[in-house]
Amino acid sequence: VEQVALRNKLEQLSEYAWLIFTSGNAVNFFWDGLSRLGRDARALAGVKVCAVGPATAATLSARGIVGDIQPPRFAAEGLLEAMRELLAEPATKRLSLLAGHAPQTRKT
Repeated sequence: VEQVALRNKLEQLSEYAWLIFTSGNAVNFFWDGLSRLGRDARALAGVKVCAVGPATAATLSARGIVGDIQPPRFAAEGLLEAMRELLAEPATKRLSLLAGHAPQTRKT
């Protein structure tokens, strides 16, 4: 199911304004799917990228991508703070959150 959902996102990348990566695993999962479709970093032309946390930013950087935003805090609240102004503007495109699997969830 995850592969089908990812493939759909990858085939419609031009419809997204933002891709938000929450982990290095999410970056690698995304890149593996992109590679399976015979595509590379050029597929992200016109799409802004958010890296949540320094490890995620480093994984993106290793793939040749510099994030447009990196939240100051490595948490959902940090992401909201970093994107608050952007989300207030009328959207003409979609936003996609790409999260890796974590062994446990965080309580708020």
